Amino acid sequence: MKSSKWDDIKVKQALKAVYNAKENNGPEVSEQFEAQVMRRVRALGPIYFSPDYFSLFEQYFWRLVPVTAALIIVLVAWTIQFDFTSEFDLATIFMNNPISFDLIQQLLI
Repeated sequence: MKSSKWDDIKVKQALKAVYNAKENNGPEVSEQFEAQVMRRVRALGPIYFSPDYFSLFEQYFWRLVPVTAALIIVLVAWTIQFDFTSEFDLATIFMNNPISFDLIQQLLI
């Protein structure tokens, strides 16, 4: 993949140099040179690009999928292992205010 990008860069630089030389009344380019350049451009083939906006982020999406799956598994295991309400918090509520503890106990049951 890197070599094809490097080839594209070299072709672009060569075409820019020829265009700038032609603008500055530089040496005329022969038809043989133009034919060689066009042959080289055709040999490179079409440049594949993704017109879809979401396909630009596809490589990042697939890199994040395993990390996301691991986080989901860890969070599910954590929630199964620990209860949503801490027993210590319920004990402190009972010690401080028994009336509110009765209300909380009725709502949780």
